[in-house]
Amino acid sequence: MLAGASGLLERGYEQGLPTSPGRDWIYSRVAQVFYDERTIRPGMVDEVVDFLDSRKNKFRLLKVAKAAKRTHMGPLLHRVTAPTLLIWGRQDEVTPLEVAHEFNEGIEGSELVLFDECGHAPMMEKPEKFTEVLHDFLAGLPQ
Repeated sequence: MLAGASGLLERGYEQGLPTSPGRDWIYSRVAQVFYDERTIRPGMVDEVVDFLDSRKNKFRLLKVAKAAKRTHMGPLLHRVTAPTLLIWGRQDEVTPLEVAHEFNEGIEGSELVLFDECGHAPMMEKPEKFTEVLHDFLAGLPQ
C-alpha cells in the first residue's frame, strides 16, 4: 500500500531551507501537507520545531529528502508483483496526482483510489475513509 509515496517525483523542502527555521516557516511547510489546515492537530507544529532543534535531525531530514529526489524508481516498478493499493489525495502538493498515475501505470494490476479534498497525508485527513479502503483491499486478497 502506497500513499503519497516518493520514488518518482518529490517536491523537496531543501531549497530555501533556513538554517534556523522559525515557527511560522515550519507551520507553512506543515500546512502544505494538508488540503485543510484544520487537520493540523494541536502540538503538531511544536513537534516539528522540537525535532528540527537538533542539528543531527536537520541533516537526516535533508539527506532523506535529497535521496527521495535523486532516486527515480520508475524503471523498477514493473518488478512489483504484489497486489498494490495506491491511496492518493487529489490535492497532494508534495507528491502530485500525476505521480499516482505513474505508479498505477507502472505497477501491473495496482488499484488507485483518489480522495477528494485531501492532500499528501490521506491517512491523517481522511482516517475513516482511509481505513475503510485499506480494510476492503486487504479483505479482498487471497488467503
